[in-house]
Formats: sequence, structure tokens, C-alpha cells
Amino acid sequence: MQVTQKNKIHLLIGDPTKAIEKLRWKIKYDLKMLVNDMVTSDIIIFQKEKVLKEMGYEIKNQFE
Repeated sequence: MQVTQKNKIHLLIGDPTKAIEKLRWKIKYDLKMLVNDMVTSDIIIFQKEKVLKEMGYEIKNQFE
């Protein structure tokens, strides 16, 4: 793929219609469920880090 304009951003919007019709695929998550799962996961990580920090362990950025 050749990029002609550096600052041009293409909008990508997925349409699950074909997967639903041909593969009988079913949507498991809606946006509310996805956000809830992500926030719950973050809270669990923060709670673990809090306990470890209170016990004297050094907490490193999980992306390092």
C-alpha cells in the first residue's frame, strides 16, 4: 500500500452483516459489556498492585 498523504486518516467501520448471515456468527459483546470488562480488569490489576506496593514491592509499568 502506497501512502500519498501523510496526514490522511481513513475511517474504518466494520459491518458484521456478512459474518452474521453466512457464518451464523453471533455478537457476544456490546459496547457496554466491553467497557465493563475492561474497567473490571483494570480494577483487579490496580488492587493487586496496591497490595504489592503496601508489602514493599516495586511496581513497574506493566508495559515495560
